[in-house]
Amino acid sequence: LFYRVFSAASRTEMVMDASDFRLLSRRSLNVILQIPERSKFFRGLIPSLGFPIVTLTYTEAPRSTGEPSYSLAQSFRLAHQVLFDFSIVPLRFVFWFGTSLAFISFCFGIGHIIVKLVARERIVAGFTDIIASILFLSGCILALLGILSRYLILILEQLRGRPVFVVKDRAPAPPQQRPASNR
Repeated sequence: LFYRVFSAASRTEMVMDASDFRLLSRRSLNVILQIPERSKFFRGLIPSLGFPIVTLTYTEAPRSTGEPSYSLAQSFRLAHQVLFDFSIVPLRFVFWFGTSLAFISFCFGIGHIIVKLVARERIVAGFTDIIASILFLSGCILALLGILSRYLILILEQLRGRPVFVVKDRAPAPPQQRPASNR
């Protein structure tokens, strides 16, 4: 489930059920070593670099001794960290939730004004005005937080130092021709 959610939420296509055991080319290792991030999630980072990936399928032997030390709580912490490191879906959710809330409360406020003009006796004084105002302002604040967080993500992506592209090969420079003499 985690791999499916991660692939859908991020722009990285992750290999399903991949382990952290990897064989890497020197070129891909050099790129990874140049990334200054402190906590690197290799299962997501390596596919995002764009190098060709070959999957070797094997059957894991049963554990000979002991129990796994990675708890379910640690797995959830890792999933939480990875979701925020590789995805802007939570930020988009905040923005669109805030925008939707502001729009719905604005429509509710307009509808309330119309009902107030038509059937004043059915409206409790002040209650819906306050609720519509609170919902509208809350929606505006959430939408603005979504916009601000997008700018913060741009800054964070700069600080992470992940490569925008990786140069695979360089073409040899053409031989320099000597200028013809004018004698």
